[in-house]
Amino acid sequence: MAENSGGAHCLKYGFTSNHVTGLEVVTPDGQLVRLGGQAPDAPGYDLLGALVGSQGALGIVTEVTVRLLRLPESVRTLLAAFPSTDEAGAATRCGSGSTCGGRSTDSS
Repeated sequence: MAENSGGAHCLKYGFTSNHVTGLEVVTPDGQLVRLGGQAPDAPGYDLLGALVGSQGALGIVTEVTVRLLRLPESVRTLLAAFPSTDEAGAATRCGSGSTCGGRSTDSS
């Protein structure tokens, strides 16, 4: 929380600050401040984003409200091998109705 870290999962789920919706913070002068709440994006300046990752420089976090994500119903892993990087790149451009590698990908 203090470092806004997320590791390799940031690509899929985003950084810690993307999931924090509320904070209770003790400021350096001793005030107890509540920011955000249950709404994902409160109007105004992004004070939550400033505090998440500040490593305690702006205040000490005493309470965090986070957004929870559901687990996916299923997970599938796919491994694809291509003779060259050009052909792998071309595979990402293949879509319904386009020609890919000289063949139509239209499913009809």
